[in-house]
Amino acid sequence: MTTEIINSYLNLDVYYETLIREKNNGKFVGKSNNSINWDSIKGSFISRTPPGGENLLMVRARVRKFIRKLENGIYSEDKTILLVSHGGYLKIFLGYILGMKIKESILKLQIDNCSISEIEMYKNNSSFQYRIKFLNNISHL
Repeated sequence: MTTEIINSYLNLDVYYETLIREKNNGKFVGKSNNSINWDSIKGSFISRTPPGGENLLMVRARVRKFIRKLENGIYSEDKTILLVSHGGYLKIFLGYILGMKIKESILKLQIDNCSISEIEMYKNNSSFQYRIKFLNNISHL
């Protein structure tokens, strides 16, 4: 829905990508975080898998796949890509680019609703580099 609202002003081609969806909390979807006993689920902070859902390691695997997809196909030097996703996914995405551990990115990165972050992706010799221009800008709100 957010993409449609944004695109009503921009009128761009829209491509829906399942790799950038929010973490699937399975049977916990729709429940408040405070009502879930996460400690009752086996595993560590990053490996706990809610029933029917995915854990943070799985989300990071999707982040890696998406970044490879950018690097191997969508990317071109003169292209701007608008990525619309959710806070949990974006924390792992940005944390991955910044070289942060998953738990650190989840607990330390601030991603407000409707915030904008800008990342420059460029090729340096044969590898891709990323430059964070700004994170979590909410001045438009």
